[in-house]
Amino acid sequence: MSTSQLSRFVRDRISRRDVAVHLVVPVTLVVVYVSPVTFESVLFRPGVSGWQAAYLSLVGHANLAHLAGNVFGYLVLSLLSLLLLAGVSRRRFYYASVASILVFVPPLSALVSELYLRRTAPEAIGYYRGAGFSLVVAALVGLLAVAIAIHQRERLRFPVPPGPTSGCLFLIATFVALAYAGWTALVLTPLGVSGLAYLSLSGWNVKRMLRDPNAALDVSLYVSGVLIFLGSTSDLFLAVRVTAGVHPHLVGLVCGFVVVWAVLAASRLHSSVSGILV
Repeated sequence: MSTSQLSRFVRDRISRRDVAVHLVVPVTLVVVYVSPVTFESVLFRPGVSGWQAAYLSLVGHANLAHLAGNVFGYLVLSLLSLLLLAGVSRRRFYYASVASILVFVPPLSALVSELYLRRTAPEAIGYYRGAGFSLVVAALVGLLAVAIAIHQRERLRFPVPPGPTSGCLFLIATFVALAYAGWTALVLTPLGVSGLAYLSLSGWNVKRMLRDPNAALDVSLYVSGVLIFLGSTSDLFLAVRVTAGVHPHLVGLVCGFVVVWAVLAASRLHSSVSGILV
């Protein structure tokens, strides 16, 4: 694979307009970080803050490392997902998913966190708080999983539909999250077995596709996607302190999967209706 081939491969899928659109988020986060707005003023408190604060808290970062990590994660996950989906003519689905994540994940995550705290730790209401764009970054892991599943099905001729495939990736992410949280082997074993089954079947599929020289770039993109998915999932839960039993990244991850699955279902319904009308 030459550098020119790789460059052309990327340019065919990501335009300058795509890059400009994706830079809006980092620029906004940096502008807010250097502005007089304090981190404490945008902290979200489930059960106390209003739904507007769920959005406002996304732009708050405690320090430069916090900001840089979220900007890096956002750019890698979003642009890799676009690379995977643009190659199978799913650009509209990609942007619909990103827009839905930005609109629905913050209030949905806020609601889930509030309900969880009221049920398990009511004394933490008003005490538990947080801010940062990592909530959206965690949700984008769900988009990457669905993008991998669609790419795998349509470009690598994987014998499993995108729904169950992305569901296996969700189980892998949940396994990692619960493992870091110290859950028992009784709960983790079924999740781990499901993940190993998916990875084994995927390994067989990749080995089969490598016999086709025209599939080299698609296989490389898939492998990169899976490695970044695993790395991002691990990084999300590796060093984040869990307060009052709720992990904000897990809430964002679950909500991200739910939102993207809903967009996928809506796009399939739209395609089916359009086919009937035509």
